[in-house]
Amino acid sequence: MSNYKPKNGLQLFISLIGSVILGLAIGFLAKYSDTISGDGSLFSGMMQTVSQLTTAVGIWIFIGCLLAAWSRSAPIAAVKVGLFFGGMFASYYGYQYYVYHFFPLKQFIFWLIMAVIAIFGSIFVWKGRYHYGWVAALGVALPVALFILIGKSFFYTFHWLECLNLIFGILLLVLIPKSKDWRQYLQILFLTVVFCAVGWLIPLPI
Repeated sequence: MSNYKPKNGLQLFISLIGSVILGLAIGFLAKYSDTISGDGSLFSGMMQTVSQLTTAVGIWIFIGCLLAAWSRSAPIAAVKVGLFFGGMFASYYGYQYYVYHFFPLKQFIFWLIMAVIAIFGSIFVWKGRYHYGWVAALGVALPVALFILIGKSFFYTFHWLECLNLIFGILLLVLIPKSKDWRQYLQILFLTVVFCAVGWLIPLPI
């Protein structure tokens, strides 16, 4: 059972608004930094780094997991993650249409489907923090395995972004479960290995 103390109405409202603002900011930064040409200046170099970070799916998943895990309930976790991704896609594609007068419908639909999957996944992530057992282990193992799969190329590319994905996976493994029982961690690690094996055989679409 969950022993998380609910927030009051004002705190909840602030957390929901914060989720939207965070999504809007990341979506804007992702598209804006992508439009800066590389001219060798310090600013363009910084923007290229920001572009690599904010357009990578890893940072989106990591933030979404944190928003879900530190929510007052599973439905609120789903709402916060939905608001985050909604704000991010609204600012990203809105800025793109404003600048280029172009809207990539197929790309938008693909990421919209991914966002819906993330919203449902946020419920499992929340359970992974405040509950115990196989369902809770599933909520931790899925994102951890995902980070391992998208970060495994670090061991032959040594790219900082892949390394960051592996760090994200480790952080989630440590931060999400409130229960530090070794049996719970065995369940998490077992499912993580299973998901990694499946992901190795079936390439991810992201």
